[in-house]
Amino acid sequence: MKKIIAGVAAVLIAVGVAPSAMAQTSIMTGSSPLTNLNPLGATLHLGLSNFPDGKGIYIFEVVKNPTGGRPTIINNDQSSQAWVIANGPAGSTSPMGDIKVVVTATFGGQTCTDNCGLYFEYDHTNSTDTSEDHFVPISFSAAAPTSAGSETTTASVTVSGQIDGVALSASQPGTLAYQTPKYVVAAASDGSTPTLKITADPSGKTFCVLNGNYIKAVSGTGACNLEIHSGAAVGYFPFMLSKGIQSAKQSVTSIKVGKPKNIALTTNFQEMISYKSTTPKICTAVDNTIIGLKVGSCLLNASAVGSANYDQFSAKVKLAVVKK
Repeated sequence: MKKIIAGVAAVLIAVGVAPSAMAQTSIMTGSSPLTNLNPLGATLHLGLSNFPDGKGIYIFEVVKNPTGGRPTIINNDQSSQAWVIANGPAGSTSPMGDIKVVVTATFGGQTCTDNCGLYFEYDHTNSTDTSEDHFVPISFSAAAPTSAGSETTTASVTVSGQIDGVALSASQPGTLAYQTPKYVVAAASDGSTPTLKITADPSGKTFCVLNGNYIKAVSGTGACNLEIHSGAAVGYFPFMLSKGIQSAKQSVTSIKVGKPKNIALTTNFQEMISYKSTTPKICTAVDNTIIGLKVGSCLLNASAVGSANYDQFSAKVKLAVVKK
């Protein structure tokens, strides 16, 4: 890919760009394993986080530069390189697509021991900005396989999963909303019953939990990774976490003139709902107590506070005000 893009890069005028202070693009927990790979060829499916808005990234298999600069030994096989950019031309991959890089232990006249890896850098449209330059190490198995293989298969057994009828992806993260359990349908190609596990987060924090085959986010931000195991075969499926949605069921439909009605209602996240009348001639509201003033339709704005894990709740409520 670098050879393909070189012609484009050659006609661009170099413009200095100040390094960005934002976090570098990183491989998400739950992407394909980066260790003990098949030296004859392993296909990595990468999920990325902190991807820069409106920009492109090159990913190459390389031999690490011992001086710390950009590598000079690059695997020039097209399958060993990726150009990741949103809405890019043919030959590129979306940041939310299936980002595949095929890695091998021998290329460029060298066989990797502990110095091979993936190298990230901005594409030709931003080539003078080195703030994305970084090396991610990979390693290969010392065993001598007879053919190239897959990092998520062992002895021809593969595992898969579905939620709500949608297949889980090893490279395109799914989404889990805070405190909203989802049932995982897990399967193995040999008919065995897989087991599920949440990958321990390096931070030590818990972002998701399992209850049988139900996976639930216990945070409204961050990411977690689901592992599906069957014997020695394992699949890694990442999820991005989102804020939960507050909801409430309003059972009161009418109030009587002159008789205060306390509607002590909480949301599904146990936040107390307060009310404000938008028809002050028909009814008044103080917190969760409603008073009908005369017969008619009482219109209320209902609200409850949000948090870091769920958004603020708001809804419109209509009550009939009837005679005593």
